Amino acid sequence: MTITRSIGLAGLKSCANSTPPSNFSIKHPNGGSIPDEITHDLIIDTNIFLEILLTQKRWKACEDLLRQYRGKSAFTDFALHSIGVALLGQQKAMLFQAFLNDVLVRNDLLALPSSEYPLLLSIHERHRLGFDDAYQLAVAEHFGLEFITIDRHFRGIDSPIKITILE
Repeated sequence: MTITRSIGLAGLKSCANSTPPSNFSIKHPNGGSIPDEITHDLIIDTNIFLEILLTQKRWKACEDLLRQYRGKSAFTDFALHSIGVALLGQQKAMLFQAFLNDVLVRNDLLALPSSEYPLLLSIHERHRLGFDDAYQLAVAEHFGLEFITIDRHFRGIDSPIKITILE
């Protein structure tokens, strides 16, 4: 298995560069409006990236999804940290670096502003989601973006944004 197959994204950059790309930024909006610089339509959940990176059972369907939404998707700072914890915990630092080099140049990295943590708590209480899932949904709702996941915890969730569960 090569890194390119594991990540499943064409044009994987070299793992040699250890610094983030120059256009890398975390989006922290003021108020509730979506800043002009966010150019993506949806947020991809952590589990979709991990499914590919760890070549799990549904990696091919997840890879196809990423190809379909190439250049149109964002992911959260929480997802980035979770992927880092998973890969570095398995001694896969080069794979994490390859992921950073490839994904950070194509996607917005979004963070939940501290003023929006009451939204996260409300989502947790209403839907009985853990912190990880509540955070992901709070970011998607805050930015008004569709949320795509393979996590079945999101079935039946009533949200102002579209939630798509990849079957």
